[in-house]
Amino acid sequence: MKHILITYVGIALISTSLTARSQQADSSAFFKGKTINIYVGGTPGASYDTNGRLLSRHMGRHISGAPTFVVQNLIGAGGIRMVNYLHAQAPKDGAQLGMIPNTLPALQAVGGRGVQFDLAQFGWIGSISPVSVTLTAWRGRGLDSWEDAKKREVIVAASAKGAITYTVPALTNAILGTRFKIVTGYQGLADISLALERGEAEAVLSSIENWKVTKPGWWNEKRILMFIQAEPKSAELPGVPSIQELATNPDDRRLADFVLAGSKLGFAMAAGPGGTAESINILRTAFMSTTSDPAFIGEASKMLLDINPVSGEELTRVVNEVLTAPKSLVERARPIISE
Repeated sequence: MKHILITYVGIALISTSLTARSQQADSSAFFKGKTINIYVGGTPGASYDTNGRLLSRHMGRHISGAPTFVVQNLIGAGGIRMVNYLHAQAPKDGAQLGMIPNTLPALQAVGGRGVQFDLAQFGWIGSISPVSVTLTAWRGRGLDSWEDAKKREVIVAASAKGAITYTVPALTNAILGTRFKIVTGYQGLADISLALERGEAEAVLSSIENWKVTKPGWWNEKRILMFIQAEPKSAELPGVPSIQELATNPDDRRLADFVLAGSKLGFAMAAGPGGTAESINILRTAFMSTTSDPAFIGEASKMLLDINPVSGEELTRVVNEVLTAPKSLVERARPIISE
């Protein structure tokens, strides 16, 4: 009987081993011969596009089967058009990814116009780094600190109500008592940056990461300065206060955390609905391997991009926290976030 029992155990172990090898083989073949599309809702050369194309040049080496990566720009409505496409029209094969604008979880939570997606159904892969959202002024024009910004009306250029360029100054007006006069109608960061350079606007909303990519000369030559930031605070801006720490009561801070949750997401990558747990795990593993790849790090360094990766699991946690926020918080945020 002992001999028979040992035989059965041996057969079970062999069976388990074969099953594990079969699953490993299936995993290695999941993306073999496939094209993985990365959709970007912004213009070529902007930060989401830059991050997506950088990842596309390196991630394939970290996925068995050597899939081909292709980046496609699907521009419109601040990225909403692209995310709507991923949600409803893109193939449900696990190979359709998007660089998701980090403002969209909060926009979905408040029922923003044009939202036809559910980000809870997306498979969050990772982000190269959180972003350091800032209100920025041109150095030497009399707006040199947060104290200066509180003293008078300040003209801020923005694209449209509902865009982050509008939302952040609107938030500070609501909870910090600023008198930002928000002028809308500017077409994207390039137009907004030109308004700042010309003096049409005294301040604009952007991020350190955007400035480094789109205006490296301004950054390196210190033509611009940041006088307030969102959390997580940047080590590159010592002494610059955050909106959250300036909030005078817990309810205001919770509102700021909700509105600015996208800072934690950074330039996040996610797979559209339809991916399996297996495909998401493959992509997450490849993403984290990519961010420690010397070739990737070397190219990112030349592009002045910081590497401080956010895992897919952490992105999922932040998104779910925003999407399940208390109704009272959502109602207070709605006029700030949504048109």
